[in-house]
Amino acid sequence: MTWADTVNGSYEAIGGMFMLANCIKVHKDKEVKGISLVSSAFFCSWGCWNIVYYPSLNQWMSTIGAALLAFFNIIWLCQAFYYTRRNKREWKELAENSYDQLFGKKPKL
Repeated sequence: MTWADTVNGSYEAIGGMFMLANCIKVHKDKEVKGISLVSSAFFCSWGCWNIVYYPSLNQWMSTIGAALLAFFNIIWLCQAFYYTRRNKREWKELAENSYDQLFGKKPKL
């Protein structure tokens, strides 16, 4: 274990704690706005790769930090996909119900 491994592992672990805070916030808000899920998925995959890469360099503190960060990234990404999909479905249902209430049933084509 080198000082660089310790510093990098600390950054990774602190990033994991920030991602935990994001997970708690998304769970509370039940929505995700203004975030690209594609870029989030890319960085999540990079974090998962680090779990494989760091041990090959014998950087064990970085491995532990990367595992923590990747774990909460995966949880956040799952939440983001779930709430984004759920909220789109709710908006669609709301729009359909509003149309039905205003104009009656839509004609079938």
